[in-house]
Amino acid sequence: LNGPVCAAWCVSLIGSLPQVFIFSRVEVAPGVYDCWAQFIKPWGLRAYVTWTTLVIFVVPVLIVIVCQVRICCAVHTSFHVKTQQSAEEPVSKPMTSR
Repeated sequence: LNGPVCAAWCVSLIGSLPQVFIFSRVEVAPGVYDCWAQFIKPWGLRAYVTWTTLVIFVVPVLIVIVCQVRICCAVHTSFHVKTQQSAEEPVSKPMTSR
């Protein structure tokens, strides 16, 4: 099994756990059912919105930022090392045409 894929699925499962406890099937009319959320008053809705915002937006954005910074640092370091190496090498003779 692929470890990162399994980890992503586990994180997704944990992030979606509140849905299991909040949403349920409610009869809105005789014989008509709909999915409704039932929150604990007065803080339930606020906690749900906060959790959803963190899990769906804030945490992924932070992960992307960290990854992008690491990529930029690696590119910068690689570029700097290659620039230093090319500066230290002697200038080669130009190739003559035939």
